[in-house]
Amino acid sequence: MKILYYDGGDQHKRNLVRAVLKEMQHPYTMIEQNQGNHTLDDLLKNRHLETANAIPLPSTDLIVFEYGTDAQILEVSQALVKHKAHVELKCIVTKTNRKWQFCDLLAEVMEEQAYFVCRRKCQELIQEVASFREDDYTNDSWNAYEAAFMKGAMLFQKKQSSKRQFEEVIYEITQAKECLVKK
Repeated sequence: MKILYYDGGDQHKRNLVRAVLKEMQHPYTMIEQNQGNHTLDDLLKNRHLETANAIPLPSTDLIVFEYGTDAQILEVSQALVKHKAHVELKCIVTKTNRKWQFCDLLAEVMEEQAYFVCRRKCQELIQEVASFREDDYTNDSWNAYEAAFMKGAMLFQKKQSSKRQFEEVIYEITQAKECLVKK
């Protein structure tokens, strides 16, 4: 298994991750801030690529696994957590993304992470408000709340829902929840 790691500008975390990977004897490459326009393929093959026209990368970290089993990835992730070097963003190299520039991969993974955070937040909100009882609230306030709640519940029934749709439902349920009037 080969690992790429971008530290997002956090030198301390970079050192922690490097120590863990070295201890575990996994081959790794540290991605530099100025290497965002290199493909994953290039980064996996070469250790020190330089670029004059560097693409600015965001200040978040990402670990990329090539040819790792689920067990190996879990083992590395647990070791990083144990050594206080948890990396939130992770991905694996695929046939498709290995030709992507690193900056594009990082942007895609960040977008996916934001989607799942939003989706989880919506799900938690729906679970929280599902315990509310109609008999405790006025009819008008309950009807508005119920409409928002049902819209959220239906969103999880759809095959594909966007981050924007989840954000809208979170807003609507939150507003309806705040407007509930006790009898």
